[in-house]
Amino acid sequence: MVMVLLLLGIFYQDIRSRAVYWVFFPLLALAFVLQRLLVGQTPQMVAFESAFPAAFLLIQLLVLSIYFSLKQKRFVNITESLLGPGDILFLFCLCLYFPAINFIAFYIVSLFAIIAGWLTISHIRQQKGTIPLAGLQAAFVLLLIGFGINPANENWFYTFIKPYYAV
Repeated sequence: MVMVLLLLGIFYQDIRSRAVYWVFFPLLALAFVLQRLLVGQTPQMVAFESAFPAAFLLIQLLVLSIYFSLKQKRFVNITESLLGPGDILFLFCLCLYFPAINFIAFYIVSLFAIIAGWLTISHIRQQKGTIPLAGLQAAFVLLLIGFGINPANENWFYTFIKPYYAV
């Protein structure tokens, strides 16, 4: 319940003001870790399973930084103009909750859905603006939970893709 309230708070704040109070992120990280501990995982399991998504995310951020730095022929800090610090903190919080395969699936699907939706809305409204990424991804997590999907459980993803790779 606390996790849902924190996700709702992040969604509301990011949509409303394109900024999220920093206190949401350590509280959300703690809620995610406690949720995994309550289902029987050890702290070592949580740390081990969180390492791969965090490494994947770090590589993504490094590649983005290098790409835009090379493109603009100067060092580009991606948190100044491309991603907000809250977006990055939120993604690292998700690393503590999602197993690796779920994190990568969530990351890719949510980014494509959010970008496609935002481009469509921007085109209809004839307005450009920043994308409230953390807020919309928080809403995406809330939708998963609302549909009875536990993102911390690897089995839901395998059950979803099983019909597509069955022999």
